[in-house]
Amino acid sequence: MKMINGNIAQDLENIILESIRNCHPEKTFPSWLNNLSIKAPYALLSIGKAAVSMADVFIHHVQVPPVMNCVITSSEYLPEKYSDNLNIFLGEHPYPGEKTEQSSRTVLDRILTDIPDYGHIVLLLSGGGSALFEIPQDGLTIKDISDVTKNLMKKGADIQALNTVRKQISAVKGGKLAQLLYPRKISAFIMSDVMGDNLDLIASGPVTPDTGTPEKAREILSAYGLNPNIIKGIDTQKRNIDFRHVSTKIISNNHTLIDACRKTIEKKGKSCRLLPFPLSGEASDCGKRIADYLSTSVKTFPVYYIGGGETSVTVRGNGIGGRNMEVTLKAGLELQKTPYTWGVICVGSDGIDGPTDAAGAVITRSRFNKDMVQAAEKALKNNDTYSFFKTHGGLIKTGYTGIHLNDLFIAYIDKPA
Repeated sequence: MKMINGNIAQDLENIILESIRNCHPEKTFPSWLNNLSIKAPYALLSIGKAAVSMADVFIHHVQVPPVMNCVITSSEYLPEKYSDNLNIFLGEHPYPGEKTEQSSRTVLDRILTDIPDYGHIVLLLSGGGSALFEIPQDGLTIKDISDVTKNLMKKGADIQALNTVRKQISAVKGGKLAQLLYPRKISAFIMSDVMGDNLDLIASGPVTPDTGTPEKAREILSAYGLNPNIIKGIDTQKRNIDFRHVSTKIISNNHTLIDACRKTIEKKGKSCRLLPFPLSGEASDCGKRIADYLSTSVKTFPVYYIGGGETSVTVRGNGIGGRNMEVTLKAGLELQKTPYTWGVICVGSDGIDGPTDAAGAVITRSRFNKDMVQAAEKALKNNDTYSFFKTHGGLIKTGYTGIHLNDLFIAYIDKPA
């Protein structure tokens, strides 16, 4: 059996790109809109990394135009082309800043002013919304939220810990947006970037009841060595209790991406298996876990193994890199100890891996010579995987993808050459 094409690295990259294209809202969203019953007056509010692509699809597939549309995203998530009638408001990501707060306040004020109580809000939500749409609680500043976010991420906090805290210090997260918009009807369509599709964690759950508590947020801050007193006084805030005006639908998630990848491989008649565990935990640990599993579990050759999820990185060095590059490099470093012919790739479906211009990286046995082992180990230790792949090749640069469905991993395993 031959590969999909003769070049392992190019083959894996092509599969990734096709899988991402097949998960674009152009292909996944219209079926959710075919039977949508909506009438004026309503506002379209789209927030997140995929905000523009989701809003574009909605505008083109729904005949009744909104009274107003507001799209909040960041400049790095603007496609080359989008509808002229979309009103774009910019924020910052991954750490909210003054632009985020200003855009969020402006949009919220416009909706509250122009949409009457009997009106309707269509909310299109995707990953990144926690940073791109934010108004701090009274007594806090946007810098407070930014600093907490930055410190938790640097210490390797996962999305659950991160957003449990962010919901408590936000005036619009943890269901508070739904409370502010009440009694207006809210229909939320969500592109999930949270494993398990926990609604109160996606973009920190602006229209979903908060299952967290101030006490839990304080525990998390203390566990990561941060000052828990930032939560002080929030215990007495008004809690959201009525969500009967809100409906939510998950239109796509990481399983959608994995399934698209599986179909891409299988439609070419190739053998494909799923990893029995998600990508999770420390990126390097996950890369080793994958390699250990593949080195002992592969029984038929050649075969593709695919998996998805989202890892985290506890920053210990001063290099430049991302979680997907760390997964790829560590998996490759470990697979180099096996006799197999192999290639591995891991990318962020949004097109960005860490503070870099790459989505992730690919590496193969033929590219990974013995002289690179020491450099790879040094790069992992210093969180400098971007520099490694820039020097030795393998960076995957997709640019804006229009989706955000966590990360995708593929391994190709064959018999020794």
